Amino acid sequence: MGARDSVQVSDFPYDLEDQKRLWGKVRVVDGDGCWEWQGACSPNGYGKTEIWRNGVRASKTAHRAIYEMHLGRCIPKNLFICHKCDNKKCCRPDHLFLGTARENMMDCLAKGRHFQQKKTRCVKGHEYTPENTGRDKNGWRYCLTCFGPAARHAQYQARKKRSPDTLF
Repeated sequence: MGARDSVQVSDFPYDLEDQKRLWGKVRVVDGDGCWEWQGACSPNGYGKTEIWRNGVRASKTAHRAIYEMHLGRCIPKNLFICHKCDNKKCCRPDHLFLGTARENMMDCLAKGRHFQQKKTRCVKGHEYTPENTGRDKNGWRYCLTCFGPAARHAQYQARKKRSPDTLF
């Protein structure tokens, strides 16, 4: 691997040509609305772009590239660019904020966007109701029919019938 191959995208500042090209793909609106990316998008809905330097191509999400240009510096790869507005195509700098992976996930949970929060039934089909839903120490919910004390006792009895020598 040569020196050119080991260059990472965070090593590249955005030149004027990059800035014109990237901003040309953002639809800027008056007021407080989102500035949406009009270029290519990834399958999960985020805008995507590529930066070329010295024959090396680096891919970035559009909102990350725009935010880095706004700040005038590259963001470490261990930090996320999170959306206050929850619009994956939004590139408006004041709708974005820096966060860790944990902060990004907590933001997702607080806004009710986590895919687990949208489920109304457990994997065995029992409805998540206040009476049938428990919470573990991390706040994750579970089905009491499947994992409550009665269910654990029934599982224990079934194991006991199958093989009394291997209970534990």
